Amino acid sequence: MNATSTQPLPALTASLVNAILGIEPLAKLLKWQARNMMIKQAEKIGVSWRETVNQLRARNWQEELN
Repeated sequence: MNATSTQPLPALTASLVNAILGIEPLAKLLKWQARNMMIKQAEKIGVSWRETVNQLRARNWQEELN
């Protein structure tokens, strides 16, 4: 029996995406590309992403938690 005739399109698409993401090197590449796309889009609309990340990394979180 053909899988496309028994599964609705969204389920088939989800299965395909899950199979692709199951390939670790490919999943890492896709994650990296998605992250870069989000950063570029944020900066395009005026969010200073990299500057904010640097500020957050520079904070003394332990002191603030205490």
